[in-house]
Amino acid sequence: MGLHAILRDNALFKTLLALVIIVVNEQISIDVLEGAYQLINYDAEDEETLIRDFNLRYGDRYMDVLKRAREFVSLPGEDVSSKIRRFYELLADHSMGKVRGFGNAAYALVKYMGLGGDEGVLRVQFRLMGFNEDVITELVRAGILMHRNKDVLFVPEYLIPRLLEMGGVVSVLTSGGNWAALIPLS
Repeated sequence: MGLHAILRDNALFKTLLALVIIVVNEQISIDVLEGAYQLINYDAEDEETLIRDFNLRYGDRYMDVLKRAREFVSLPGEDVSSKIRRFYELLADHSMGKVRGFGNAAYALVKYMGLGGDEGVLRVQFRLMGFNEDVITELVRAGILMHRNKDVLFVPEYLIPRLLEMGGVVSVLTSGGNWAALIPLS
């Protein structure tokens, strides 16, 4: 397909432009991709919890990241899930780089808590295991947990293989397991 054909195909042009912006501006792009991933998995009408997650993860830039993530999600063309899926390794590297300080909590999340669930239940489970009150907030800040809605937290799909490896659940990784079946939904 030639340049003129790409320019005439508005949807393809916008998708390519978004991908170029992502490659050129890597730091914000990883955040935009991560934010877009949460946007497409967030199923509540009230966005207060979503905005709180963005504020925790992106600090002063949270509104800009949210705006760019919404723009990315609304681009015409290829399904946004497919676009984001191409960057799963990059997203996993980005989040796993922040796990270092929370390795024990991430390990406990994988090993004993089913990769997510009701926030109140997770708070009690972490407390009973000796973790401090802020552990869930810190896992959200690191991108290890995201809110699906006000009460339900989940581990992003791109992190599941890495966290399962960390938790010693390697047999699931090599057997082509269904990650979605491992995530408890309320």
